Amino acid sequence: MASSTPYLVLLLCLTTFLQALLTAANYPPPPPPPFELPESEVRERFSKWVVKYSKHYSCEQEEEMRFQVFKNNTNAIGQFDQQNPGTVIGRGFQPGGSQTNSRGGVRMNRFGDLSPREVIQQFTGLNTTSLNATSPTYLPYHSFKPCCVDWRSSGAVTGVKNQGTCGKLSSYTFLQI
Repeated sequence: MASSTPYLVLLLCLTTFLQALLTAANYPPPPPPPFELPESEVRERFSKWVVKYSKHYSCEQEEEMRFQVFKNNTNAIGQFDQQNPGTVIGRGFQPGGSQTNSRGGVRMNRFGDLSPREVIQQFTGLNTTSLNATSPTYLPYHSFKPCCVDWRSSGAVTGVKNQGTCGKLSSYTFLQI
């Protein structure tokens, strides 16, 4: 019995070492390779995108700058899709007004030639000058109003519209960058 003890200890040490080695080999998983489309494919996509969204640029330098931003956005979208396959991005609206869940990742939209900073500058901007910190006005108890109103059934709300650069609260602006 005493002669088998060193072999058991050696076997235990070897098992522990192999387990640690396998754990180290599998952890952490290697990062995915960076996503980058070939320049020719991005140029082709950019040309189609310019036609689709009727974009016009004042000069070739501006067009080239917008292409570089488009290229960065395209590669960022590809990287996101590569790391998050099958992600449900959100709800879309059909022309008839019905909502749909869109699967399949992030897609290019009309903001494709704008950097994230430009989108924020042009399409967001809370104007705090019109907000003043006044104390709330309390209603008398006898002026009770119903707490729940379905504004859709009363026709008080309409479908989603593009508000452009109106400068209103930006909580309704969703970016896909």
